[in-house]
Amino acid sequence: MRYIPLLVAITIVSSFATNAQKEITLQEARQKVLTAPEIKQAELNLKIQRLNRHLDYDFGMTEATYSNDKEKALPDNQKIAITQKDMDLLSIFAKRSLSHEMVELSSLQRDFVTTTMIKNISEAWIANYCRGQIYHIYEEINDSFKNILRAAQIRYKAEETSKLDLLATQNEGYRLKIEMQEALADYKQTEIDLNKWFEEGSKYQASLISSEQLISSLPPIPKDLGQSIILDIAQKGSSVEEAKWKVMKSGFFPKINMGYNKAIGNHTNGAYGFEIGISIPLPFNGTITEAKKAKIQKEHAKLEAQKVSRDTKSTYASLYTDYLKWQKTWQYYQENALPLAQEQHKGAIKAYEEGGIDYITFLQNIRDALKLEVEAWLTFESYLKCYYTLEYLITTNSKNEF
Repeated sequence: MRYIPLLVAITIVSSFATNAQKEITLQEARQKVLTAPEIKQAELNLKIQRLNRHLDYDFGMTEATYSNDKEKALPDNQKIAITQKDMDLLSIFAKRSLSHEMVELSSLQRDFVTTTMIKNISEAWIANYCRGQIYHIYEEINDSFKNILRAAQIRYKAEETSKLDLLATQNEGYRLKIEMQEALADYKQTEIDLNKWFEEGSKYQASLISSEQLISSLPPIPKDLGQSIILDIAQKGSSVEEAKWKVMKSGFFPKINMGYNKAIGNHTNGAYGFEIGISIPLPFNGTITEAKKAKIQKEHAKLEAQKVSRDTKSTYASLYTDYLKWQKTWQYYQENALPLAQEQHKGAIKAYEEGGIDYITFLQNIRDALKLEVEAWLTFESYLKCYYTLEYLITTNSKNEF
């Protein structure tokens, strides 16, 4: 019996403990990603827009003066005056309307970022889940193939098979190991893609729950796209540009000036006066050009909203067709092909070990079963990725329950 030195054994165990991955469900992953920096940044942008609403009120400049005509040397020549200049009162409504639209747009953008992050983490999770299933298939077949190699060597020594059959079996074992290593590399890459959405240093992997449990938790997807946060953002962008144009037009409104003055002295009898007037901005070429550009931008935003609506609905219809295709294909694999492939895989190994089939028949059965099982899980991955994209497109606000 061979013994592993204690230090080496401890090192190996420690290495496995350090690299151990924590399993995480899809629901947990979706909840965890809500603390991502991208969402926090969107929240801060929304707070900034809310603070900007306090800038809508422009009461101009306050000027206070005191005058004393010393040349006349009269006590009644002292005067104080307070003037409020360039009060932009007539444009307050337009500015408040723009601020309201900007806050709503920022709120939609925050919801869009949240929805996008949930879509990204869902796709990363299902990719890791399916690649894990594929890797475990290769692991199982590779473990079984070790017995096949021993059986092949026994047959060769008993002169029941040729050396060529033995070499072919050994080569098939090497090929399976290479493919298993490739499957492991794909699996590890999807783990990296999954953990990049979490805090630095996270080590999670998708929990290997049943595919039936995953599908049963999926809400139904509507055939047609009704409202969508993408459409809402495009429409709100159009509203913002229209509000900007109205603010630009309000720049031509008169500004209001008000003043109050009072004479100071023993013989003034408290004389005072009020002044009120307006300042009318002159429409120079520069301001007129800016107003025209704002109007064009408003029309451009309306056309952009129409384009986004058309493209998004077309994309949704195409994705929904793919979704139904992948759904039916997965149902075929799940109900028919996968059970047969697993039975074919196990049956081929047992028949070969018992001498019921030759090497060529065994190899063909193993390859066919392996190919079918891998294709099934790749189909399942495409099916759910398509679902998550449709789910992302039909999201309308941040009140999602995951």
